[in-house]
Amino acid sequence: MTTGIHNPEQLPISGFWGPVTSTIDWCEWNYAKTFYIAEFFNTISNAAILLIALLHLYHARKHQLGQRFEVVSVFFSIVGLGSAFFHGSLKYEAQMLDELPLMYMVTSGLYVVVENKPRRQFRWLAPVLVITAIIHSLVYIFVLPDMWEFFGVPFTLLMWLGLANQLRYVNKDPAMNRILLFTIATWVIATIAWLADQWYCPEMEHWQLHAVWHILTAFSGGANVTLIEFIRWRFVLSCHDTKIRWIMGLMPICEVNPGDVSRMKLKLKAPELAKDTIKDKSL
Repeated sequence: MTTGIHNPEQLPISGFWGPVTSTIDWCEWNYAKTFYIAEFFNTISNAAILLIALLHLYHARKHQLGQRFEVVSVFFSIVGLGSAFFHGSLKYEAQMLDELPLMYMVTSGLYVVVENKPRRQFRWLAPVLVITAIIHSLVYIFVLPDMWEFFGVPFTLLMWLGLANQLRYVNKDPAMNRILLFTIATWVIATIAWLADQWYCPEMEHWQLHAVWHILTAFSGGANVTLIEFIRWRFVLSCHDTKIRWIMGLMPICEVNPGDVSRMKLKLKAPELAKDTIKDKSL
């Protein structure tokens, strides 16, 4: 089933997981480090994705930043696990556990940036996005399993559409600009690494550029989650004490005043908003 073998010098080695059934076999040599992991560096580099995603999930729950951010972080975490399973086994089923959660993550992220008012504005948006994601998944799995572009193109468009929506807030706060620049810069460098891994394989196989892609996109994705958290609490909900704390200069975290969180919860429970917020769990 494999249609994208990027390393022409790849040996037909079969390890613990058996023959390759994924539609893509990346540049890294299979089972070069251990009998149990197909692509060693591409697998362990997903630890960065998982750790950053879990950090955001913990932070969102602890500081009650909103269920929407918990959902995005959950999909972010699943991406890390799914990608590790995919690169560790090179099985088609594992590939779907990598790629489909990526689509769900950017779809949920798009919902967050579009449905970004104190009260829900577009009640049709969530059902439409869910149905669209289900249809896309079924078509990709059962109709176009060998057409990677059917995943890659929509994923890229959704990601940049969400980022473009955030550009409206440029220059409203210096902290905002720094996160935005970090998000875009790390993503661009990661994309260059991803492309070079394919275009210059096998010459650059030892650079492990796909593993570099994993690490950089982990930081870029984490920064983007912080970005949408900051936009919502600082500008949409007008919590002016909302700040950004950088961990080792590489990982921004959104910090909201606990008093602001309590105040917003009480505000959304006010009688005049009760009807609109019974089903709205945007906070």
